[in-house]
Amino acid sequence: MFSVVLLHVHVLSGGETSDVILRFRDFAFPGLIMGSFFVMAVAFDRTPSRAFGEAVRARVMRLLLPSLVWSYLYWIGWWMVRPWLLGQAPMLPPLSLAFTSYMHFWFLHLVFVITVAWIPVLGWVARGRLARWPVVAACVVLALVYPIWLERWLLSLSGQADYFSLPGGAYPAPTLRQCLKLVVPFLAYIPAGIAIGLAHRTIREWYSASAFRTGTIIAAVVAMVVHVTGLNGTLSREAYAIAVFIAVLRPIQPRPFIWARALARWSFVVYILHYAGAILFTSALHWSGIPRSEITSIVGALIVVAASLTAGVILRRLLPVDWLLPLVAVAPKTAPVPPGA
Repeated sequence: MFSVVLLHVHVLSGGETSDVILRFRDFAFPGLIMGSFFVMAVAFDRTPSRAFGEAVRARVMRLLLPSLVWSYLYWIGWWMVRPWLLGQAPMLPPLSLAFTSYMHFWFLHLVFVITVAWIPVLGWVARGRLARWPVVAACVVLALVYPIWLERWLLSLSGQADYFSLPGGAYPAPTLRQCLKLVVPFLAYIPAGIAIGLAHRTIREWYSASAFRTGTIIAAVVAMVVHVTGLNGTLSREAYAIAVFIAVLRPIQPRPFIWARALARWSFVVYILHYAGAILFTSALHWSGIPRSEITSIVGALIVVAASLTAGVILRRLLPVDWLLPLVAVAPKTAPVPPGA
């Protein structure tokens, strides 16, 4: 999640998405997408009796409602309250906001729609009504074929509409065609995450071999070098993201990484709240006259993550409901459930 925050802090402060510092973190957002669908596939494997309606209700509560609530809260704060305070005319939210969401919340919308569509398939696989490995193979083929042929065709449907189209920054409520342009580059990671999730038991067995453990690290490092240096631009981001994702699946002793699990529980809270913090930090940076650099982007991202966590803890204490800030258990006795699980 830190890498997602780094992207927004860096770009909002005047950096380019092609800067080297961002190429290093190009695995992060694809990893977040793969992780969401990986968790869903594993969850169905562990609870194959889960009913369709129960699974859909969980996703509405933990994905769709938070995305809608915060989309309108962000809009009201930035495009209605802020202009009113400045003596300007407020801007009402467009009708399309419910479909496209505000800024970065398109990710939650995307995960909600695709997970609901995949619920029957994963249920059939978990209950043995559909063969597992043909589904895995189909997902792998789709993940490989998509960036080569399908992605370019889908991007052509979005036209030339530029998401960063308004003076002073990105327009927060994209049109449906602009939203398509945002989503299309990341669709290959959905079947990749599902395939890895359905094969999680086999991958865990492979990790018992030292050669496989070493090979995953080497593959991740090589993929990083190829992607960052631009030696192969066709599939380098996909290879980089998948290699890193598989590398981090290695079994680890839980005790030394309790802190990491605790942070992971709050990762979607950071995702929801961080954009406001990124705007405040970059505005303060411009006001102070401090020149933008990679250092200011990294320090700013750390500050925004810490501030988002703090704000999230306070909001959860005031309003302990999953439809507002998902991923945190309301009651202490309740095990944490990832969004969409």
